[in-house]
Amino acid sequence: MFFRRQLQRPLHDGGFLMFDTVLDQVSLTVGSHPVETGGALLGDYTSGVITRFLFDEDAETTAVSYIPSRRLNDRVNIAEAEGRLQFKGVLHSHPGNFDSPSGPDANSFLEGLKENPELSRYLAPIVTFKEGDARDNKMALPGGGWISFYVAMREGRNAVRIERTMPDIIHFGRDCRVITNCLGLPDPVFVDGDNGDHSTVTARIALNEDLELMLTADGSYPEKAPLAILHRSSKDLTTQLQLRWSATDDPTRRLLHSLMERESAADQLTLVVAFGQDGKVLTLDEKRAIELNLEPIIVGDDFLARMAATEAGLFARSKGLLSETLRSRTVLINGAGSVGSYVAEQLVRSGIGSVILIDPDTVEFANLSRTVYTASDVGSLKVDALSRRLMSISPAVRTQALPVNLHDISHDELSNLFTSVDFVVCAVDDRRAQLLINHWAYHYKKPSVFVGIYGGAKAGEVFLTEPPLTCYNCATQFRNEIPQETTTQTDYGTGQLVAEVALGIDIQSITAASVRMVLSRLVKNQESSLAEFVEGLGSKQFMLMSVDPRNELIDSVMSETPGQYGYRTIWLGVPRKPECNVCGENPDPPVSTAHISIGDIKEQMELAAQKEHEDSKAGEFPEFLSEGNYSSNGETYYGS
Repeated sequence: MFFRRQLQRPLHDGGFLMFDTVLDQVSLTVGSHPVETGGALLGDYTSGVITRFLFDEDAETTAVSYIPSRRLNDRVNIAEAEGRLQFKGVLHSHPGNFDSPSGPDANSFLEGLKENPELSRYLAPIVTFKEGDARDNKMALPGGGWISFYVAMREGRNAVRIERTMPDIIHFGRDCRVITNCLGLPDPVFVDGDNGDHSTVTARIALNEDLELMLTADGSYPEKAPLAILHRSSKDLTTQLQLRWSATDDPTRRLLHSLMERESAADQLTLVVAFGQDGKVLTLDEKRAIELNLEPIIVGDDFLARMAATEAGLFARSKGLLSETLRSRTVLINGAGSVGSYVAEQLVRSGIGSVILIDPDTVEFANLSRTVYTASDVGSLKVDALSRRLMSISPAVRTQALPVNLHDISHDELSNLFTSVDFVVCAVDDRRAQLLINHWAYHYKKPSVFVGIYGGAKAGEVFLTEPPLTCYNCATQFRNEIPQETTTQTDYGTGQLVAEVALGIDIQSITAASVRMVLSRLVKNQESSLAEFVEGLGSKQFMLMSVDPRNELIDSVMSETPGQYGYRTIWLGVPRKPECNVCGENPDPPVSTAHISIGDIKEQMELAAQKEHEDSKAGEFPEFLSEGNYSSNGETYYGS
């Protein structure tokens, strides 16, 4: 048997690549044991990528020799059978600074090649714990000590050639630890496996108790991006993240930058985990991120500074009109359609800090023409899509989304909701929901506004109330008289038409007045010129607005007024009914309809309609209305 050492030749390119996580495994095992210990290297059988080190706990060792155990051989066979792994070589340690293979090592290398006839060469590193001479095939181990790389190759039947080599080190572990170190998180847990084509290494990073980020790299890293998976244990939900991989980026920071928010500074290292979508940060609120299935995005102080600038910018063009106290205000909006979504967006753009949204429906393509939603929102719950929209305007905004029907909310939940808010917006056509909101808001002395859009959005109304003003129920009891046969064309018999053809700009023209009322009321008694708007209304709670120049009701009131055309308004006072159970002399406490049957509701509505019909015949119809003001077979006017 013959062997030759040719140490003076240039480094031999053995075609090996080694994940730095393998070096970690070596440090934790061989590096913490006496000399002459070792184990097997394994990796992808279609390439030279090494992903695993098996420490040989049962080896026969002395102070000057290492003989691999049979159990190690069995473990290698099992690993090869169970995964896409192949034996790639043997690593062992030497005493002192003896960093070259010995004669017995060469004999062992030759036997290893004979036992693995499919191999033409394998890696044979030597670990030492004294530095010795600097060599081009030597590098420091992460846990202390040094590793010198050699490759053993066949040379005839009974000879082996040993050459110095240096595998390409895949610094995946280092890059993942940069992320955890910057975020102040525990080190990742690394697990090797395969992706069906190649051997891989996966880093499992616990972002918090519920979120785990899994990054899976193969031998193409860092030229190609790892697979990024987010797992939420609370929902047992797994989502693939799309990394923004840049081949021109510094390889040592490429992974970090791919997870960072797009505009973050390239050298930013003071980082936190935010949450967003498509690489854009939407919120720092982890709870809402879980509910909206947002992906984690790493951001730094630059983002936090921009977020503060965003908040300041919301008031930059409204100085003297609005107050920064709006940041502490919460508005409840029932309905996230064409009216509710517009109101929510305008309030957040004006600086409102918290919004509660109630709507059970999902976004449809037909909604895109006159709401704030986009095509990517189709199929999503409206409250979730609207939350994402609001967060994209102001990441600091707090949103609570309730994808339920108002009638399914319990008494205690309604109490908590109406106690916690500063203003209530009703943006639904459901008469029962309008009355329910009116009762709860009035009972808890919360100002509220009700927005109604008439047929084709040619006209509409806005009604503002809070104690001691007249309530919405008292002002609109006449609506219970709308004949039952017309409800197939209207929503819940309110007279508001369902799915009418209308322009979004017309709907927004009417709705904008309600936004002004909300903001004006929320800055009441503060140093704000806008506060004067609501204060000057007095008892004129009811605004009727006509967008179209032809409007029978407004024409009847303003026919003699010169210079009139479209966009006309009438502001009306509303008399209180002493017998009203909301704002009258003997009000009732509000109730929840969560456990009330449809039959019960219909019966009560029929009784109320019958009573109102009798009242109207007795001359008790609201003074500012006449029976000619509304119709079931033409344009429907009500509350005006």
